[in-house]
Amino acid sequence: MEKLSRRVARENTFIRMFSAMFLKESEENHNQLDAALEEEYPLDDYMQTILQLYFQHKNEVDIRIESRLKGWTVTRLSKVNLSILRLATTEL
Repeated sequence: MEKLSRRVARENTFIRMFSAMFLKESEENHNQLDAALEEEYPLDDYMQTILQLYFQHKNEVDIRIESRLKGWTVTRLSKVNLSILRLATTEL
């Protein structure tokens, strides 16, 4: 695999996180999505780890995000904004 810039790797991770929002929760669905997107949106090792951490701790990430929202809930956020916040929170 070629070396990805951090920006490209983040964009690809965002695309995968965003796409996963439209799937039913199951490891099989996530594996199928990863396989379908791998060629066009590859990930480096670091972002693969971030993506795995997010899926392992999804509820905790959403609780952290919601605790910082003022007058909003996670369900009211747009899927794009929520994906960005989830990626950033997981990276922290």
